[in-house]
Amino acid sequence: MQVEEVESLKVELAEVQRKIGHNLPLLCHYEEERQQLHKELKKQQKAQEQSRQEAYSFQEKLQQLSSQVQYWQQLHQDTQRTLARREEELAVCKAELAFKEELIKAMKQAQARNRQNHSQKAGGVQPEPQAPLKDRSWPTGRAEVERPGQEWANCRVKTNKEGGGGSVSSSSAEHLVLL
Repeated sequence: MQVEEVESLKVELAEVQRKIGHNLPLLCHYEEERQQLHKELKKQQKAQEQSRQEAYSFQEKLQQLSSQVQYWQQLHQDTQRTLARREEELAVCKAELAFKEELIKAMKQAQARNRQNHSQKAGGVQPEPQAPLKDRSWPTGRAEVERPGQEWANCRVKTNKEGGGGSVSSSSAEHLVLL
């Protein structure tokens, strides 16, 4: 019985070796394919990580650019508001200047009329010249004119929104009113 078993085992061993010999190239091929797929998987994982990092970097850059855009928009708005205030101040200054010019013109005309009236009453004698006008103005659109020894002429300037023209009025009925 032992001889028969040994023979049977030899036949089985030969069959197994034949199968191994037949399957060995397939196993080698599968192992190479597994290794290649493993390498490909590593490449894909590396590329995915790199893409993730690039996306994060782009997101950071986008946030920086968004912050810069907000900063420049705020700066632009602030500049626009400042420009509007300056234009309003310029309009007030123009109105004050126009008021001063009109007031000086009116005062000179009044002085000339007074001189003419005094010279006719005094029989050709010229009156003493009056002291020059001193003016003070404020950015609020208010102007005051003083002649030494006389009261202040308090006047208020009203300007148009466009900055041109306007009107001037006195706070007292006895002072000159230019409209």
